[in-house]
Amino acid sequence: ARALAATDDARARGMVVARVEDWEDERAVGARRTRGAFGAREGKGEVETRIARDAALERGATTAGAGKDEWALAIELMRERAKGGVSAYAPFVESLYEHTPARAVETSRAARARLEGHAAAETLREYERDAEDGWRAARRTFETFPSIFSVHEFTRAAFEEALAIVRANSFEARSEDGTRARALVPMAHLLLHDTGSEVPCVKIVDGVFVINVDEHEEGDELSCSHGDYSDAETFARFGVSAFYSAEKNARNKIKFAFPSEIYSMKSLDRCGSVENIAFTDAGATEEFMCALRLASANETEWAAISKSKASVRALRKKPLSEESEIAVYEALFATLTELLNSYPSSDNEDERLLQSRTLQSAPDEERAVTIRLREKRLALSSLNAVQYAGRQQLGGLLFDKHFADVLPSPVNVRQTNG
Repeated sequence: ARALAATDDARARGMVVARVEDWEDERAVGARRTRGAFGAREGKGEVETRIARDAALERGATTAGAGKDEWALAIELMRERAKGGVSAYAPFVESLYEHTPARAVETSRAARARLEGHAAAETLREYERDAEDGWRAARRTFETFPSIFSVHEFTRAAFEEALAIVRANSFEARSEDGTRARALVPMAHLLLHDTGSEVPCVKIVDGVFVINVDEHEEGDELSCSHGDYSDAETFARFGVSAFYSAEKNARNKIKFAFPSEIYSMKSLDRCGSVENIAFTDAGATEEFMCALRLASANETEWAAISKSKASVRALRKKPLSEESEIAVYEALFATLTELLNSYPSSDNEDERLLQSRTLQSAPDEERAVTIRLREKRLALSSLNAVQYAGRQQLGGLLFDKHFADVLPSPVNVRQTNG
């Protein structure tokens, strides 16, 4: 009720250029999204509406120890749904379950199989492991507050359903001072995630949630950025109920995992977040280069740099020694070459499969093949970029001496439309 009142107030002040419509999202694989937001008139990316903080659903005191915000918010959503009509959020909660249901973001087993042998498959498994960890955290919360959470209503299936809704419909909003809050925000949950958007759907301004959308024409489905998600993460969160831009997604990367003993022994975490140790279109990230240089350091080099955080951070851009840098590029080339050779299909095979239109009746499989093709193209682009960087760093003569016989010629990597 509070959410509806906030929306009506915004309309009265002429701030809403969206219209909410009941519809059927033909992209969905399972149950369909049956409500969306569309442009009532042309928009240049202005503020759509403002929603009071108390109209949105955020984590509460009972879920303070539940761990991740998304886990806690899933528990809050389950709790409000169990209250039924007496919940202050009842209309909004029922809309989440009825009009943007968990099954609307499901992907089929066949689609997930299309990603096997690719880094994207591991991303999907990370989300599955996160759901398992979230359920364990939820059980601890239920055991802590047995009078609030009934074992009959708060089951694993109910938690996983709520978590899927939270992943696809909640936002991590940021305020002017940099603080963040994850919330389910009325109206905003109807907006489509666009992998190419730089417009965050929700911000916190002057203590209220402010909803923004991308530039659009009258009648367009409204979109914005739900978060900084790669194509694989978008697939895990939204299935095909998202807009995958034809432009390159700057968040796409192929993460690299060092053996745990090396990671801890060499304190590679000092190079930056493990999430950023990866290959991108532009080659190896600075964090990855730092970690490789640190891992390849001999005893003398290690003694000289290990006690200074600044010295370690400098390895993002500065090599340790000529010998060390050769070892770093040997590792990069070996890793990328092995990766490209390990893919179960080639980029040409993927492209022909997409052009054949045989997957038109299976949109999630078609999307999975597009994601894996983009991954291969990213790996090729990364190999080209690493070759160029190695030649610049080591000099042409030294680079050719060590790598001319083992590397292919740089290739022209075509862009894959989404």
